[in-house]
Amino acid sequence: MTIMTMFYTRVESTQRISWTFMCNGIASILAGFISFGVAHTNTKAHPRQWQWYMMIISICSVLVSILYFWKMPDNPATAHFLDGQEKIDVVKRIRINQNGIEAKVWKRYQFIEAITDIKTWFFFLFAAVVNLQGGLGVVFGLIIKDFGFNTLETTLLGMPVGVAMVISITIGTVLLKYFPNSRCILAIIGFIPCSACCFVLMYLPWENKSGLLVAFYLAATNGLGFSMILSLVAVVFSGHTKKMTCNAIFLVGYSLGIIRWYLVRENRRRDAEKLASGEEYDEFGYIEHTQEDGSVVKLKVPIQFMDITDKENRAFRYPL
Repeated sequence: MTIMTMFYTRVESTQRISWTFMCNGIASILAGFISFGVAHTNTKAHPRQWQWYMMIISICSVLVSILYFWKMPDNPATAHFLDGQEKIDVVKRIRINQNGIEAKVWKRYQFIEAITDIKTWFFFLFAAVVNLQGGLGVVFGLIIKDFGFNTLETTLLGMPVGVAMVISITIGTVLLKYFPNSRCILAIIGFIPCSACCFVLMYLPWENKSGLLVAFYLAATNGLGFSMILSLVAVVFSGHTKKMTCNAIFLVGYSLGIIRWYLVRENRRRDAEKLASGEEYDEFGYIEHTQEDGSVVKLKVPIQFMDITDKENRAFRYPL
């Protein structure tokens, strides 16, 4: 986010940040092909199928990281592909952004201004709330499989999620070129089909698998809305320390959304599990106590006082 604004104008950096975020969709497509190939390996052989997948993804990640570290400049002054005059031209060209340039000095007053700026916390709240449905991307394979498809089919049926994200973000970046100050409007447009599809997924009959699949795919259009706001965070703050602080707070909110999604999901799953069983949770458990003669006896104690984890205690609910 920060690097893009050092090389490109506001519209250009918004487009490129969106294209970078769009790579999540491309990754979903490539992951589908990799998963489909790995699914054809021997299930009993070593490495296991999931190990093959993790090794392939890890190797690709390491190679890309090395390439990024080696080739990616952190500002125009260190861009090896630019000569002296071109570096000056780049800095002059982005002067219209009024965002300043990279500074290596941490400025306390900018940090204070960042945490007291109301925009910072609006963006934080947005990231935390919008990513409550981000868990769909984490378990989309399980959701598609629950629609009634086998594991092999699921690996391929997850790919259109990435296609929907690529198409929606591409359309948004093209429109932004002709309507430069339309980031918020494009974000709203991107979230409308996503929100509608969430209702469809909740209320469409389970037997209508085609409809459920289409709704699930279209939910990925939220990538347009999120990428527009992500790029907005990169261009509405000035001062290097302030920009870095606001970016960090925004990404903390993004992470909290994923965490909260998991806690809400787990609480509801436990409630449904209890309702389905029709049984109350055990109020007591047993602990082993060694007596003076060496014999071991079991003592009955309330489960609330037992030293067990949140996963062992099915009556435990995560506070939100």
